[in-house]
Amino acid sequence: MERDVALRNTCDTELNKRDIYGDGDQSFIRDEGKRNQLRNAVRSYLDVSEKIKAKEVSGFWMACFTGQFELVAQFIHGWKELNTSTTYELLERCETQM
Repeated sequence: MERDVALRNTCDTELNKRDIYGDGDQSFIRDEGKRNQLRNAVRSYLDVSEKIKAKEVSGFWMACFTGQFELVAQFIHGWKELNTSTTYELLERCETQM
């Protein structure tokens, strides 16, 4: 898969696996060819319609994506009632189409 090859060529995939959010490697990609490879792989995943149909995104992601401010606020308010660390972890989680 193009995405997997691009990630192996541009990221520390072991660091990503160890990170709770799966995005531990945030380093700059110096090689222009590798940057373009990753950029093209990301671009091919920007059509989220299939992921939405397959319900591969969370309700929170969907509320953010569709601009449902009140629903986003309800999610955050509910998390705040759980505890501080849970709220922080949920708000820091990077949910992407990839």
